[in-house]
Amino acid sequence: MFKKLKKNWPLILIAGLILSLAGYLRFYKLSSLPPAPYWEEVALGYDAYSISQTLKDHHGNFLPLVAFESFGDWKPSGYFYVLAPFVKLLGLKVLIVRLPSALAGVAIVIGLGVLAWILVKELKLFPNLKKHHPKTFKYWVGFVALFVGAVSSWAIMFSRAAWEANLATAFLVWGVITFFWFEFKQRNSRNIQYLWLTVSVFLFAYSMYTYHAARVVAPILLAFLMLEFLINSLKEKQKRSWQAQKQLVLSLFGAGVFFVILISPLLIGLRNPQVSDRFTTTSVFNDTQVIEKSNRLKKEAGYSLFSRVFYHRYVFYSQEILKNFFKHLNLDFLFIHGDANRRHSTGYVGELYYLDFFFILLALYGLARWQRKLGLFLFVWLVVSIIPSSLTLEGSPHALRILPGMPAWLLLVSFGILFWLDWLVKKVRPRLFVGVNLIVLITYSLQVAAFWRFYTQVYPKLYAHEWQYGYKDAIKEVKALKAKNPNYDVYISRSKGRPAMYWWFYTQENPGEVQAQDKKEAKSDMQNEFLTYKNMTFFDKTSQVRQKSVVMLTPKEAEKSGLKNKLSVTKVVKDLEGKPVWLIGVVN
Repeated sequence: MFKKLKKNWPLILIAGLILSLAGYLRFYKLSSLPPAPYWEEVALGYDAYSISQTLKDHHGNFLPLVAFESFGDWKPSGYFYVLAPFVKLLGLKVLIVRLPSALAGVAIVIGLGVLAWILVKELKLFPNLKKHHPKTFKYWVGFVALFVGAVSSWAIMFSRAAWEANLATAFLVWGVITFFWFEFKQRNSRNIQYLWLTVSVFLFAYSMYTYHAARVVAPILLAFLMLEFLINSLKEKQKRSWQAQKQLVLSLFGAGVFFVILISPLLIGLRNPQVSDRFTTTSVFNDTQVIEKSNRLKKEAGYSLFSRVFYHRYVFYSQEILKNFFKHLNLDFLFIHGDANRRHSTGYVGELYYLDFFFILLALYGLARWQRKLGLFLFVWLVVSIIPSSLTLEGSPHALRILPGMPAWLLLVSFGILFWLDWLVKKVRPRLFVGVNLIVLITYSLQVAAFWRFYTQVYPKLYAHEWQYGYKDAIKEVKALKAKNPNYDVYISRSKGRPAMYWWFYTQENPGEVQAQDKKEAKSDMQNEFLTYKNMTFFDKTSQVRQKSVVMLTPKEAEKSGLKNKLSVTKVVKDLEGKPVWLIGVVN
């Protein structure tokens, strides 16, 4: 084995360098890039902390299986349970909350390399590359996919914060990989083969407990893989005995039953808010304007048969869904500016790089001509991943909701590069081959470097407010003032969202005490968010502030309310551009 490693040390070195790059781009200053934790991150962190300490979430629910109540939005439970052991061992910190997502990001990169290698090896693509580089061909296929995944702005963006979708995507990628190991390793031990199938089913199921969109993507993708495998197996029945065919069919049936058992809590709770609340509040089918439009047009047409068919509300809902679907294929979204939400995209580049457009076109052409089976698989993966976002009221392209389809996009880019190399190695001389590809590599690297510079140097200053920057320093000051004035009440503004959760997160409040207060404190109607906690009030209006209190509010609130003259300011918290974010002081 040592001799083999010594012989292949250049290949091992290249793989190591690419993975080191992937790790660097995901772990560099992870606790401060993005500049502060978004409120969803502190909610994930504190509930994981609560579970690790008491086996209950902060509302007092014992080991929630399907979803955590959180802010009344019933977050899928998967990320919480992956995070809880990290918090238990390493403490409640921003770095630790983001760690599972960053690790998932690296797992996605490795998965892309493995998946590309499996597919190309089994489907016999890129014959010219294989002919000219027979010994190293399979490794370079993996290196290309590794590199594309490592430097993807889309992948980097969602690996650097606690995004449940990123963890779910990692489970999906490895679910696909382990299914292909089951499919392509039939010559090995049956026990090993069926082990891979069991692991695959488990990973697909766990992704559904981790992110809402995966509840649509995972079952459809798994069903497609199973159906395709079954069809291929029946076509090759002459190569197997009837007993072997029967065993394969029974194994798929058993895997399907196992999958249903694993997701049965989700199926049982379809009508419960834990499963349905997110969909019912964001669904395009909740748009009353569509119903009003349908009724108006039918009335104007005299309720004719034509109007009842062609002006039916579901015709208009279908139009909205298709419109939302194709927005996600918008070139500005994919290649120029990306998602309009600045927590999802920097706005400096698209979800993919400029050169990726060229490589995707090459991949679509090459797959349509030489490998339609693989093309169909990637097409299904892409389409299914866009469906959940297409069903929502927002309608705008949503990089987070379609993240489970990101690996398919990056595989298209990787295959496009490989089709380019396969054509080039046949058409040009070796020196020109190296020169042309060096230019492409430099151009691609410059895009990555430009994105990374913007992300690390400019983005934090421009969009710190998108990440609720300032809570940490402000709460530290409030805690110090509270210690100096133990008889004073505390008033914290809700203008920047979720102050109670930030307070518990940064002070590492005893979860048992929060749970004990859950039924006693005032809460918001819509979000089940604490409005009071012991002697603290999280206010919407400055008129709620009383004398002899410690106060945390924005400069704008202080100016408009007249509290500015009554407030003895002890600290002004500023953002990364030097603009005041919070004023903290006492009102006597």
